[in-house]
Amino acid sequence: MASLSRSDVVGAFAVFTRLLTIGMQIVTNNLIPDHKADAFAPNREIAGNGDHVVDVIFGGFTHWDSAHFLHIAEYGYTTESRFAFFPFYPLLLSLISQQATSQQLLLVMSKHSALLIIAVCINVVFFTLAAIFLYWLSWQVLKDEKMAFRAAILFCINPAGVFMTAAYTESTFAMVGFLAMYLLEKKHPVVSALIFMLSTATRSNGLVSCGFILYFVMKNNFRKLFAVYNAKQLKTICVTLLSMIAELLLSLVCVVLIVLPFLLFQYFAYVKCCTYNANFGFFQIQPLSQAQNEQTGDEDFNEFGNTPDRSTPQLFEFPAWCNNTPPLIYSHIQEKYWNVGLFRYYEIKQIPNFILAVPMVTLCCFAIWKYFGRRWNYIKYLGLLPRKVKKDSKSDEFLTGFYGDDVFVYIVHMAALMVFNVLVVNVQIVTRFIASSCPVIYWFAAAMTTSSVNHQKSTNRNQGQQTLFQKVVSNEVVQQVMNFKGNNRKTNLIIGYFLLYNVVGITMHCNFLPWT
Repeated sequence: MASLSRSDVVGAFAVFTRLLTIGMQIVTNNLIPDHKADAFAPNREIAGNGDHVVDVIFGGFTHWDSAHFLHIAEYGYTTESRFAFFPFYPLLLSLISQQATSQQLLLVMSKHSALLIIAVCINVVFFTLAAIFLYWLSWQVLKDEKMAFRAAILFCINPAGVFMTAAYTESTFAMVGFLAMYLLEKKHPVVSALIFMLSTATRSNGLVSCGFILYFVMKNNFRKLFAVYNAKQLKTICVTLLSMIAELLLSLVCVVLIVLPFLLFQYFAYVKCCTYNANFGFFQIQPLSQAQNEQTGDEDFNEFGNTPDRSTPQLFEFPAWCNNTPPLIYSHIQEKYWNVGLFRYYEIKQIPNFILAVPMVTLCCFAIWKYFGRRWNYIKYLGLLPRKVKKDSKSDEFLTGFYGDDVFVYIVHMAALMVFNVLVVNVQIVTRFIASSCPVIYWFAAAMTTSSVNHQKSTNRNQGQQTLFQKVVSNEVVQQVMNFKGNNRKTNLIIGYFLLYNVVGITMHCNFLPWT
C-alpha cells in the first residue's frame, strides 16, 4: 500500500471535502427551487446540452457574489458597483478561459458555463493548496506537528465551506495568504510581500497584511537593540545599527508592494469612470456600447454617466465621487451599494444576520480571551521584549501550541478583522472573512478539540490495515465526528458548528437564500 505523508493526507482530504460539497450542492440545488432574491442574477440562455449539464452540476455556485465575479470575467467592469470586486480572481478566470476554451467547446456550451467550470476547478485546486500551506504554516508557528495537522483538517470542514467552492475569492485569498505568512515565518519578507500583493489584488483586506511585515521587522529590530545595548565593541554596534536601518527600508519597500495593487485598481477605476482617456498602460479601457450592455443584462449601465458615448464630452457627466480627495471608488461604492460604515448595519431588520455571525464572533472572542489571559505577561510588551526561557516544565507550554509566542501577531490580526467586521461592514460575512484570512481560528479550534485517548488508540491500531481511501478520511477529526457521544462538550460544540454551517450554508446559498 502506498504511504502518504501528512501533507498528502491533508491535500487528499481537502479534495474529498470539496467533492462532498459539490455533491451536496447538486442535490440541494436541483431538489429545492431557487428563492427570488433581490440580487444581481442575469438571465442566462441555456443554448446547448453542455449548458444543461453544467447547470445541473454547478448551477448552485453561480449565486450572490459569484454572479458578479463570473460577469466581470466575461465582460469586464461594466458598472460602477462592480468595482467592489477586486480583479485578480476574475482576471485569472478570464485568462484561463481564453487558453482552455476552443470554438468547438463553445458550440456545445456558452462562455459563461465554461467560466463556471473553470471557477469551480480553480477553487478546488486553490483550496487544496491552502490546506497544505496552512499545515506548513501551523507546524512552523505552533512547533507541534499533531496540532498543525488537526488545524489543517479542521480547515477542510470550516463553516464557510460553500464559499470555498463557489465562484468566490475565499479559496484564492486563503491560499496566497497562508503561503505568504509561511514564507514570512521562514524569514523571506520580500518573497512574502510579493505573495501578499496577490492577496491585495484579490480582496481589500489584503492591505492588513502590511501589519505582518511591520511587526516582523519591528520585533527583529527590538531584539537587535538589546544586542546593541549589551555589545561592547563599536564595530558590532555600527554593524547592528546599519542592519536595523536596512531592515526598516526593506519593510517600507514591502509595504509599498502590498499596497500597490489596491492603488492601481483605484487608478484603473478613476481612468475608466472619471476621464475621457481610454488608455491604461498596455490595456484599452472602453465603456460597453448599449447593445453590449443589453447582452450583459446590466440595468445600472448608466452609472458611468448619462451616455456611454464619450466622443461628445459636453454630454457626458462624471460620477460625483470623481471630485473627492482622494477620488477612491472603493469607499464610495461600499457606502452607496453595501451600506458600509460605522454602525450603519445596526438595524432591526439585520438581526438575523447578526445571529448568523454569533458563533464565529464567539469563537474569536473566546480565543482572544484565552490567549490574553494565559500570556498577559508576554503580550503587555507586544511580544517585542526578548524573554529568558526558564528551564522548568511550566514554561514549556508557552513554546509550542496555541499559547506559543509566535501566535500573538495572528491573534491581533484576527481581533482587528473581527472588530472591523462587527462594527463597520456587513456582519454576515464575518464567517467567511475570518475563515479565509485567519489561521489562528483553526489553531484555537485544534487546541480545544484535542482527541481523547480512546480516539487516538483506535486510529493508531487500525492504521496499518487501512486502504488508501481510509487513510485519507479516518483522521482524528473524522473519528470524533463518528464518535460524537464520546467527545467533551467543547469538542462537540466546535465540530458541530463547523459541520452545521457547512450543510446549512450549502443548502441556503445554492438556492439563493440569504447566506452570503
